[in-house]
This record gives sequence, C-alpha cells and structure tokens, in this order.
Amino acid sequence: MLVIVFCYAFAFAANWSFVEGSTTKITDGNFVLEISTNTSSGETSIVKALSSVEPGVLDLRGVENLGLKVTTLEGHSLRDNKPLTLTGFIGNTDLSKIKSYTFCKQKSLASAVFEGSISLLEDNVFESCSALAYVEFANVDNLEAIGGSAFSQCTSLMQIVPTKFPNVKKIGGSAFLKVPLTDVSLEFPEMVDIGQHAFNGTRLYKVTANKLVKGSSDSWFLDSFVKNIEMKSLVDIPNNFCSKNSSLKTCVVSSAVTNIGNNAFGNCSSLVSLTPMRFTKVQNIGSKAFHQPIFSGVLDFSLSTFTKLPDHCLRSMPNLSEIRLPETLTEVYSYNFAGIKSSQKVIFLGDKPVFQSSPIFGENNGRAIVAIRPKYEKSWIEGGAVSPIANHEGMQNDSTYPGKRLTIGLLDTKNEPKFSYQHWVVRYFDPGTLLICR
Repeated sequence: MLVIVFCYAFAFAANWSFVEGSTTKITDGNFVLEISTNTSSGETSIVKALSSVEPGVLDLRGVENLGLKVTTLEGHSLRDNKPLTLTGFIGNTDLSKIKSYTFCKQKSLASAVFEGSISLLEDNVFESCSALAYVEFANVDNLEAIGGSAFSQCTSLMQIVPTKFPNVKKIGGSAFLKVPLTDVSLEFPEMVDIGQHAFNGTRLYKVTANKLVKGSSDSWFLDSFVKNIEMKSLVDIPNNFCSKNSSLKTCVVSSAVTNIGNNAFGNCSSLVSLTPMRFTKVQNIGSKAFHQPIFSGVLDFSLSTFTKLPDHCLRSMPNLSEIRLPETLTEVYSYNFAGIKSSQKVIFLGDKPVFQSSPIFGENNGRAIVAIRPKYEKSWIEGGAVSPIANHEGMQNDSTYPGKRLTIGLLDTKNEPKFSYQHWVVRYFDPGTLLICR
C-alpha cells in the first residue's frame, strides 16, 4: 500500500486579521475570505474566497484569535482556481460542516486536513480535484453520510484517513467515482444505503459493509477494480453489482439472497470465491447474472423458487463441477449453458423446463447426454422438452454433423444413465456433458 504523509502538526497557525474597515472579511496576508456570523448561535461560515496574492495552503487555524468560531464552509465557497489557487487546506478545530461544491475543481489542491469533528460532507465537495492525493479527517464519529460525487474524479487520491467510517449510513451516487485509493480498505459498519456508481473505477483492496441489506440503486462496483467485497447482510444484489470488474477476487453476501440482478457478477473474470455457494431463497435471477466468473465447486439453487433463467445467466463458468436448479424452474433462455465442459453437470430437480430460445447449449463441441428419470420420460421427450433443443440448436442428421450427437437416456434407480434414445444431433456439446433431471 502506498502511504503518503503530509505533516502539519508542527506548522504555525496562520496570522488572521480583519480586512481594514470590514467585519465580514478576513485575511492571512495572502487569502481574503468573506465570512458571515450568526448572531444567535455565534457560529461563523466562510461564504466565499475573494482573492489571493499567490497559490498556497489555506490554513484556517488561528481564526479563533479573532473571536470567530468558524464551523462551516458554505457551498462553492472555495471552488475553482479563480479567484484563488489552493495547493492545500487545513481546517480549524471548530470546522464541522462542508457543504456542496466547496473545493470543486480546485485543480492544484494536493491535500486537505480537517482537525475538527466532521458531521456534514455534502455532494460534490471535492469533485474533479484532480491533484488531490491525501485527505485526512481527525474525527468522523458524527458523520452519517458521504454526499453524491463527494470525491468523484479525484483521480490522484491515494490515501484517505481514517479508513473506517463508524456511523456513515449512506454513500451518495458516484461518491468515489474514478478515485484510485489503490489497495486501501474502506469499512462502513453502519451503512444501509449506497448510491449508483458509488465505487465505479476505484482500485480499493476491500469494501466492507456488513449491515447493508438492500440499496436504493444499482451499479455500485461497475467497471471498478475492487479486489474484495464483504456485505454479509446483502439480500438484494442489484443490477451491475460488480459487473466488468476484472480484479474482483472474493465476494461475500447473505445466505438469504432473494434477488440477483442483471449482470450482477457478469464478466467478473477473476472471481475465485463467492460466499455462499448455496442459495435457498432466490426468487429472481437476472440476465448474465453469473457470466464468466471462475469460482469452483457446486452452485446450488435447489431450494430456491425462481421460475426463469434469462439469457446468458449461467454462461461460461468453467470451474464449476455442478449447477443445481430448483423444481420451480419452467423457462430457460438462450446461452444459459454455453461453454459447459464435459466434466460438468447441470441438474434439473423439476419436471420439464421449456427451452425458450436458441441456442441453449452454445459454444460446445462433441457428444452430450440428457438423462432423465423414467417418470419424466413423457413430459421431457413426448411432451417436447427435447425437440425445442433440437430445433433451436439447428440439429441435423448424423451425416451432416458426425460425432456431435445428443444422447437422450433414462436414469436407473441409482441415477445412472441408461441409454434408450439416440435420435438427436446437435452442433454445440462438449463430450460427456451430463444434464440430469431428478
């Protein structure tokens, strides 16, 4: 982990004074700031920056020597490089509220240190501060939300202190969009909601949020490089949950998951560990939900209650030994078992699912076996479950596609195939592929 250290502890506080003839303007000799004081509370806000002599560090320590209790940075107050250019910022101990767009587009801002207890961090606070590399909060115990796009497009941000936000309940959309934070682990023990694209493009080592059950949006880790995700209470996995994350290694969700959205784990080509692997309460699985992850073992939905497998849902999962599907399953759409290997089994626990579109078993080559229990012979073969496979896969006669036969057989009492039908030929099956209906 890259550690960047900015030391201000022994720096002298700035020498602040009122601008001559004014009670609403203060200066440290370089920056001139407009302030506003609430007479009833005695609290002072920085309204906006008026000017600066040269680029530098804006250090609010010492403003208390003017009898001011500066608690708030108002929205847009220090925004952009005009009329001032910030290279750094140090907040005074009374400062607790940072409102929307405060530092937005301060392109030279390299660090920001807040010595007080921060309770408010609104939308777009640091958005597009492209040089910002280090942010430190002395105390975040009173912080309950991180605003949308708060750190969005801070493309140099490598370190944030602390990494545990004990009371943050919500993270806004795009809050950390394209923020590297390479190999940093962030922990949100009380988080219950997360906005769209919150961690898109980040390179975090781990995100932990074990109280989160269901978010209000989707695409939390889309196109990110987060290596590990731990959300042990998550039961509603949203669309594009971590889709196109080629760096994700492990993911932990609830054993009581009820929904797995479209592209939830799609193209997670490095995902070697999913916990759990046995899902007993899934009611819905979206298209491409498990497209291309490489975790191994048995993916078990046998006690779930979903009725449909949308297209590409279980496509190209080369390391699974077995997929178990529930008896409630009635509809199977295209490419669900594309890329299945000869050593893999797909076990249908129910009667005859209807294969709705072509090709169901694409991208395979060679022989395959569909084996069913005798009591399902009529519903599968005479009832037309296999014929649609033949039609959709473009099955022809043996002479056209020699050696690529779909063998239809019955299971004996030991669930071993007993071949009694050999009438169908298919283009795309891997040798030995076993589809079992119990």
